[in-house]
Parts: sequence; C-alpha cells; structure tokens
Amino acid sequence: MNRALKLLLIEDSETDAELLLVELNRYGFNTAFERVDGEAGLRDALASGSWQLVLCDHGLPSFSSGEALRVVRESGADIPFVIMSGTIGEEAAVEALKAGVRDVVLKGNLTRLGPVVDRELREAENRRRQEQVERERAELEAQLIQKVDEVELSKRLVEAKAEQLETSLKYKSEFFSNMSHELRTPLNSLLILAGMLQHNPEQNLTAKQVQYASVIHSSGSDLLRLLDDLLDLAKVESGTVTVEISELALVEIQDALQREFGHVADHKGVAFSIELAGGLPSNIATDPARLRQVLNNLLANAFKFTEHGSVNVRVSPADGGWSATSDELSRAGTVIAFSISDTGIGMTAEIQRRIFEDFVQGDGSTARHYGGTGLGLSISRKLVRLLGGEITVTSTPDQGSTFNVYLPATPRPHTTAAPLAPPEAPAAQLSSRAALEAAAPLAPPEAPAPQLSSRAALEAPAPHPSPPRPADAGIKALVVDDDPRNIFALTALLERAHFEVVSSESGEDGVAILEQTPDIDIALVDIMMPVMDGYATIGAMRKLPSREDLPILAVTAKVGGDAAQRCIEAGASAYISKPVDTANLMLVLSEWLPAGLPTPH
Repeated sequence: MNRALKLLLIEDSETDAELLLVELNRYGFNTAFERVDGEAGLRDALASGSWQLVLCDHGLPSFSSGEALRVVRESGADIPFVIMSGTIGEEAAVEALKAGVRDVVLKGNLTRLGPVVDRELREAENRRRQEQVERERAELEAQLIQKVDEVELSKRLVEAKAEQLETSLKYKSEFFSNMSHELRTPLNSLLILAGMLQHNPEQNLTAKQVQYASVIHSSGSDLLRLLDDLLDLAKVESGTVTVEISELALVEIQDALQREFGHVADHKGVAFSIELAGGLPSNIATDPARLRQVLNNLLANAFKFTEHGSVNVRVSPADGGWSATSDELSRAGTVIAFSISDTGIGMTAEIQRRIFEDFVQGDGSTARHYGGTGLGLSISRKLVRLLGGEITVTSTPDQGSTFNVYLPATPRPHTTAAPLAPPEAPAAQLSSRAALEAAAPLAPPEAPAPQLSSRAALEAPAPHPSPPRPADAGIKALVVDDDPRNIFALTALLERAHFEVVSSESGEDGVAILEQTPDIDIALVDIMMPVMDGYATIGAMRKLPSREDLPILAVTAKVGGDAAQRCIEAGASAYISKPVDTANLMLVLSEWLPAGLPTPH
C-alpha cells in the first residue's frame, strides 16, 4: 500500500515529528506534511492548504490541543483531529474525545498510529461521500420541487387558458346569438313586406314591380340561409353542438327525401331515384335532424350543379371506403353508406382535396355561376363526424360526382344538447312544449301538424277553449315589439288578413293594453325587448284575470339553444322564429283563433 497523505502536524519537537513520519511511512503512507507551532501558524496553514488529517501533540507548552481543535473547527474544515501524547490520563483522554478529537495515540505505542490514520481517512472519505450523496439528493429534491412547481404552473396556465377559451367561446356564442337577433330583426320586416308585395293581392302593381319584390324576397331568403350557415358553423366549431341519438327507420329517410326533392327534379327535368339496397337494417341509431340536414345539403348541391341527367341516392351496407383513421367506423358492427350521385359538372382532383374546407366552392367562376358560400359541405363534414362517421367524394370533371356518407348503424353514445335548426326546414319556424318533449324523427308524409304544436295540446285536446263568437265580431290582435319596423310589417300582414291590430313598443305597455282591452283575441310578443323582455311580458300577461288561456305567440329572432323551451315555459302558446314565414304564421294563427271566427287568408 502506498497512499498519499496530506498531514498538518502540530508538534514542537522535531525529533517526535520525524518518528511520527517514519511510522506513517512504514505503514505505507506517502506523507506530505507541514509542521506548525502556535495558533497563528495553524491558522495560516489552514487557510493555505487542503489537509486530510491534523495530528496534534497534546503537551504543547504554550498552545493546548483543545485550543488547536477549536481553531480547526472555526475554520470550517471537516478534518479528522488526532492527538499524540507521551502521557495522558484517562480522564483527559475522555474529555478530548468528547470535545471532538477523533482518537488519542500514545507516543509510546506508535504502532497504532498507522491503523488509526487509515481508519480516520476512510471514515472521512465515507463522510464526504455521504455528504455528496446528501447534496445530490438535496439537489434532486430541489429539482423535483422545481419540476413540480413548473408542472403546477403549467397546470395553472392550462387552466387559465381553458378558462379564457371557455370565456371566449361564451362571448363568441353570445356574439353570434346577438348578431343573429340583430340580422333577423330587419330581415323579418323585409321578407314580410317583400312577400306581400310579391303576391300583389290588390293587383295594383305592375309586372316589373312584382318582379322587383320577388328579387328582394329571394335575396332576403338567401341572406337568411347564409346567416343560418354561419351560425351552424360557429356553433359546431365552438363545440356547443352535439347530437341526439334516436331510432330512425330508413324508409322514413326515403319518403322524406322524395317529398322534399321530387318537385325539384321535376322542375329541372332531371331523373331522381332513391334506392334502399338489400341487407339493410330496418332502423339505425342516429340523430335524424342532423342526418337529414347533411343529406338535404348534399342533394341540394347535386341538383344545383346538375343541368341534365340524373341525381340518385343509394342507401346500402358498407364494409369499406372510409379512412383507416376512423376508429368508430372500423369498430362498428354495421356501417351504412348514403351515396348521392349526380351527372353534373364534376370536380378536379385539386378541388376534391379542399372541397370540405370552409367557404370553398370550386373556382371563382363556379361560385359566380352557381352561387353559394361553400359552407354547406364544411358543416356537413363536421356534423357527420359528430355522428361518428365520415364523408368522402369521388368526381370526374364534366361527368359528375358521388358523395358517400358512412355512418355506424349504432354509434357510441354522445352527450346531448339542444340541436341546431336544420336550414331551410319549415318545422324550425314553429315550436312548442310538445315538440320539445317528444319530437318525431322525421315528419310523416302529408302531415304539416308537427310544424305547429302548443302548450294547450299538453293540457286539453282542443287547441283553444274560448267560446264561440259571432262571425262578424272581427279578430283583434296585439303586437308587442320594440322595433317599429317589425310592428309595421306584422300590422300590414295582419290587416291584410282582416285583423284589427293594436300595438305596443314595450312589454309594460303591452301588458297594460291587454289589461285594458278585453276583446283582444291573440297576442304576438317579441322576446328580445329592453327593460321588460318577452319572457317577463308573457308571464305578466298570463297572470292577468281571464287571460290564462289567451293565445300568446312568442315571435323572436332569438333562435337556437333553449329559446323555444324558455318561451313555452314562460307561458307562450307557440314559438315562431324571425324572419317569420307568412304561410306558417297564418297557419298557426288559424290554429289558435277562437272558435267561430273567420279564418284569415
């Protein structure tokens, strides 16, 4: 063994110092040392070097071993301290060990010196290693705490971002809701008045003027459809739209599509067929309103872009055709394919790759020639995904296109929410408590009644329990709306149908008029009014004496969400969305007029 040893030797006898070094060398230590005598020398030595061991004579004449130990400890160095002594009593040795001396070696027994030094060096090394382990552990703990703090900070940041996103989506939803109201309000009066001019009941307009009115009405209707598309897109993207799964008979889809598009095919001179292939289940579990919205959009596009030839729908079982990333379709026991094929203008491969993006519609010339915004297919793809399916397209320019909608026959359950009203669906114009609680998947043929249902239908078979009145008594309607344009339009429409109309521009005045005018037969109340809104107005009207059964129609531009539910719960007999469809309004008015009164036209 030949171990290096850096020794700080506190010894006043040079002879004893040499003997100690000889013994250490004999034991195998290669000793580098510095001999000091006195406190000042010790302090200088401690400050100038790094020592492995302090060997101190116990019998120094002017500097005791205890004082030397104190100086060493004050320096902060963790150095083993061993006393060498010629003679030391047992009591003094014990006191030295208690004070922090590592060992006491008698100069008369120097054979112990080597093993003692060896042991102290090993223990000192172990202590240094343990201290290193403790330091590393402390560092790791500090790093772990830092990581935990960083994770916690990241979590708080994510939560803050999620809260910001939720707030943003809330504001976005409120914005689109308010925008819908603000746009539908002027559209309501525009469409009503344009429709009245277009029909020209007094026959006092020229053909050109009727044409102008027709263009105004058509443009307003297009604007309304665009508004519906934008609202649908915003709600789907914000995650506020989910699906309501129920059983749907496939034959109902066939009947509904034939009713809706048969006359379109006849008008364009295009062949139209709907085929249910063999091997299909009789029913599938899906959201009927969403599926119908998608199929209606695809068929509307097919007829729009097909000038001659045919448009065909085929419903069949499918065992492939969708992408490998569609896990729900891959796991589905049965997949149904709804294929819509046409012989229209077709699309290039480039257009097919981006046709489902927002606002994409072929090229600029196509958009100018055929119109549209390109939102329908984007919304359709998002709705199909909500239904657990996938939509694909294959097309050849000038030969036609085929859109395939793949849906699982029994999708995974989804959380339900208030559905979006399908675009261009008259049923969306009117709603009621009965419709909210038990809506049919698709309206059966020749049955317009689901468009109109009522609070009274839940309570009594008759739509209105009022007693008969003389036929010449006239019909008096109260119109409550804060927008003078809507009052003007509705008043003109109702007066043309031989109603007597009284109106009010606030809920409070409307309630007062109803209280003071006992012969009012029906009330049309706007919902979005300042100070006293329509919900409060309807509730106050219901509390008036003898007005519990008065027909009250909620007429509002507030659509979607729980608007219909809130109207019915507030006491409305039925809910009519703006812009008001004139024919449907007349139909619901007829349903709610007291028995014996003349039916308006």
